[in-house]
Amino acid sequence: VAWGNSSVVAWGNATVVARDNSSVEAWGNATVEARGNATVKAWGNATVVAWGNATVVAWDNSSVEAGGNSSVEVGDNSSVVAWGNSSVVAWGNATVVAWGNSSVVAGDNSSVVAGDNSYTTSYGVIECKLNGHAIHRIRKTNTIRYADKDMKFELVADNGQHE
Repeated sequence: VAWGNSSVVAWGNATVVARDNSSVEAWGNATVEARGNATVKAWGNATVVAWGNATVVAWDNSSVEAGGNSSVEVGDNSSVVAWGNSSVVAWGNATVVAWGNSSVVAGDNSSVVAGDNSYTTSYGVIECKLNGHAIHRIRKTNTIRYADKDMKFELVADNGQHE
C-alpha cells in the first residue's frame, strides 16, 4: 500500500494499492488499484483500477477500469472501461467501453462502445457502437453520430442567434 507522495515500481505478479499523490510504474502481470491523485504507468499485461482523480497511462496489453474523474491514456492492445466523468485518449488497437459522462478521444484502429451520456470524438471513422444518449463526432467529415432518435440538435449561428 502506497500513500502520500510514495513512488512504487511493480512487476511480475505484484499487487499495489496507491492513494493520495502516489506514483506507480507497473508491468508484467502487476495489478494496481489507484485512488485520489495517484498516477500509474502500466505496460505488459498490467491491470489497473482507478478512481477519484487518478491518472493512468497504459500500453501493450494492459487493462484499465476507470471511474470518478480519472484520466486514462491507452495504446497498443490495451482496453479501458470508463464511467463517471472519466476521460480517455485511445490509440493503436485500444478498446474502450465508456458510459456515464465519460469522454473519449479515439484514433488509429481504436474501437469504442459508448452509452449513457458519453461523448466520443475521432478524426476519422472508427468502430464505434452507440447506446442511449451517447454521441460520436467524426472531425474529418464534421459528422455527428447518435443512437437515440429522440435527441434534438440545435444549430447556433456565430452571432448566437438560432437559425
